[in-house]
Parts: sequence; C-alpha cells; structure tokens
Amino acid sequence: MNKNLKVLFINPSPMPSKEQVKLLAKEPIGTVPDFATPIGLIEIASYARSKLDNVEFKLLDIAKEIHTHYLSINQHEPVSMEGFYRQRLDDVDFLPDIIGISILFSTSYKSSLVLAQLIKNKWSASILIVGGNFASSSCELIFQESEYIDFIFRGEAEISFTELLKKYSSGNFTHENLMTIQGVYNKGKFFKHRAIDKKDLELSEVIMDLDTIGLPAYDLLDLNVYRSTSNKLGQGAISIMTERGCPFNCSFCATGTVHGKSIRSKSNERILNDILYLHKEEGFNKIIIQDDLFAANRQKFIELESLISINNLNKELKFSLPNGLSVAVMNETIIDKIYSLGVDFYRVAIESGSIYIQKKIIKKNVDLEKA
Repeated sequence: MNKNLKVLFINPSPMPSKEQVKLLAKEPIGTVPDFATPIGLIEIASYARSKLDNVEFKLLDIAKEIHTHYLSINQHEPVSMEGFYRQRLDDVDFLPDIIGISILFSTSYKSSLVLAQLIKNKWSASILIVGGNFASSSCELIFQESEYIDFIFRGEAEISFTELLKKYSSGNFTHENLMTIQGVYNKGKFFKHRAIDKKDLELSEVIMDLDTIGLPAYDLLDLNVYRSTSNKLGQGAISIMTERGCPFNCSFCATGTVHGKSIRSKSNERILNDILYLHKEEGFNKIIIQDDLFAANRQKFIELESLISINNLNKELKFSLPNGLSVAVMNETIIDKIYSLGVDFYRVAIESGSIYIQKKIIKKNVDLEKA
C-alpha cells in the first residue's frame, strides 16, 4: 500500500552568504538581492504529480524571502542568517518526508550548507537531497564538506526524483535500492565509483519530450510577489524555459553537465499555451526566457514568434532575454524577430573581446568580428 508523502523543496538565494549576512544585519550591501523563478523545482513537481497522486509538495522560496526582506528592511530588526533561515523553516506547516535543495550556482553553495545543517537539526528523520547545476558538478566537494546531505541527484531530476518517490511510498525504501536509480548518489556510492572510474559519473535519465512535463507547478510559488516585483524593482515578472541543452563547451558553464549537449525543445504550441496561461490566468505582463541557448533552432523560433504575434502577445507582453543569446545563432532575421517579439532587455553572451581568452580560457570561441 502506498503511503502519502510530504515533499519540501527549497530554493536558496543566489546572493553570496557574506552579503546575506550583511543584509540581514542591516549593513549596506550596494546591490539588490537576486531572485528568479525556480523553474527546475516546479517542473519536477509537475512531472511527479502526473505520475503519482499521493504526494503533497510545498516550496520554501528563500531567494524570494531574502528579496522581499530587502524591500522592507526598515521594518525589520537585525537578524543572523541562521536565525532568518530558522524562522522560515519554522513557518513550514508540515513534517516533510523528503527535502530537496536546488543548488544552481556556486554563490548559493555556502548558504545551502547552512540550510542543510539547520534542516537536519530540525527534521533529523527526513531525507535531504540536493541537485542542480552546481550540485551535479561538485559532488565530491559537497560530500566532503557536509555530513547532513543524504543524496545528490546529478542532472535533470524529473524521472529520477519520481522514481525515488515511488520507492519511498511503496515502503520498499532503502539506501541500497535507491542507489539503483540512474544518476543518484550517496556518499558511499559516489566514492566507490569515483575510485573505479575517474571519468564523470552518470547523469539521471533525461526527458526527451519536454511537453510531457506538464504546466510547471506555479501554485507552489507566492505569485503575488512575482507579479509585483522582480530584480527590476517595481516590475513583476515570471520565468520560463522553452528548451534544454547546449552543444557548446564553455569552460565556465555547467549546463552541459545537467542538460546534455543536444537541444531538446518544448513544442511551440505548448510554449504558447504556457505563456497564455501566465498572462491571461495569472496576470503576468513580463516573461523572462531563461534558455541556455535561445533560438538554437532558428526556424522553430521564427514560427514561435509568428504564433505569439498572431495572438497579439507581442503587444500585450514584454519579454526579457537575460542570458543564452549567442552570437553564433544570430542573423538579421533572428534579430528582426527578437525585435518583433517585444523584447525590452537582452544580453548578448560575448564574455570577452580577447581571441586568446575565447579560445584558450573560456573556450566559447565567439566570432568576434560578427559580434
């Protein structure tokens, strides 16, 4: 008989822990705390819900909490980072069976270790998992520096996390049978395999048809905050990803470790339906596209822009491209379509104007003349 499960996801702040400490102590920091939609977590929850009906999810959005604390800083007394985290953990109104922390960035790592210790002190019997870009690339460091983390999920986790939930709810859960799931490691399995094979260890199984994930679990977010503010203060926004993967080999990027080198895209119909839902049903007027390589399939993007324009969404919405806009995929047609889409902010990922750094250090190999 399957038992009901309670799962708590945690989205840590990408603000470095030293800056969080200063902010919470009401010392000047000179920056706005960054926060963004935890797309990976809400897509994992959506996929798991489609396969299981006995799981309750909640999400503790620490990044959002730090940001909103900053907006009302004058109303708060100074507090330590640990104290702030304890207060937020105490606000969780159920006893979680499984807790997952998404460590996407190296700047989130130190504060995530603090969270891990506080979590295990509060819920010692709960299973604590980490995943995300940084976690996938830094398993050895994490296992060496934290005694509180039970498992690391390498790569995309929709399939592997859902398999964990199935094993746990069936009552047949042990560390041994969990270790049979592709891309899942505890400390023993990791160092055993690392001793045998010095190469990168296997990743979790990926979903080839991204449409099967379903509408991300936006209900887990405090959408009122996302509607009212973002990193551009006073302007609400929500993020989406239309595709995963990147074929390039930039030395500073972990997306290839997590999503692989091949591009997998949601269908244009699915992307349009998600955008319509966010705009018409949830009231968002700004969409941030967080693809690692935007418009990798030029023709598909051209067709998507046409669908968006036919539905007048390019006039009703603003789109933002803060990353993933590569010189390699851009041409006059793509630039025109980006303009027609109603993009109000974008970054072109050049990184360096030095040919030596391009080829020898970051290995991005941007065509600087074209750039």
